[in-house]
Amino acid sequence: NGYVSSAAEREAVLAKAESLFAGKVKDETLKIALGAPNGEWGNVIMGALGTLNKLDMGNLSMENQNILMTGLTTSEDVRAAVNAEALSLPEGYSGAANIRVPNTQAVNVGEINSEAACQSLFGKLKGEKKIVFASNRAEINGDSSFALLNALAAAAKQCSSFNIGVAGYTDSDGDAAYNLDLSQRRAGAVVQYLVENGVNAANVRAIGYGEQNPISDNDTPEGKARNRRIEFKITKSN
Repeated sequence: NGYVSSAAEREAVLAKAESLFAGKVKDETLKIALGAPNGEWGNVIMGALGTLNKLDMGNLSMENQNILMTGLTTSEDVRAAVNAEALSLPEGYSGAANIRVPNTQAVNVGEINSEAACQSLFGKLKGEKKIVFASNRAEINGDSSFALLNALAAAAKQCSSFNIGVAGYTDSDGDAAYNLDLSQRRAGAVVQYLVENGVNAANVRAIGYGEQNPISDNDTPEGKARNRRIEFKITKSN
């Protein structure tokens, strides 16, 4: 979905997508609009679609002249190729790539210049994964928690033009004042880990909300587990 500058460009993009992803293309809101990019835009977007096709799973977003490719591959060579192509766009365009290879360190390239793209990237990386803490403590536990935080730290460094709010929440068990303090300490532990892994301390802020803003009930163990969470909010720097 999005905007293109002409009917011919729209048809060319859809034809390219269909040739690469046969039977999987769904044109929801690809519209023609005055002011949509022109010139190299069509070549850039179609080249990026070809790059996306190398991944096992992938997502391509383009805002003005800024392209972001995210996704998953089992091949470090494919990741290297996608990274190289993200950095070799025509003059006037900027590219970034955040491609995951399981059980390897992140090798991301490019600066992400869109607040919405950064928020979307954090959402995709986190998904339903949880940052787990020791019971009633702010100690981060589990290999999966650290793997997630490493991926988020790498993404945060690509989003260095924006602020990252780290919000902590608890369930409703126990004293409300204690829960508020616990949520603040847990959010602070996440911020500390991000900073220790290269994120600019000036760009991240921890805030605890305690029992506020539950996303599930507090009557079942499952609901309480959902409410005990860390969320990330990307905002423009002042």
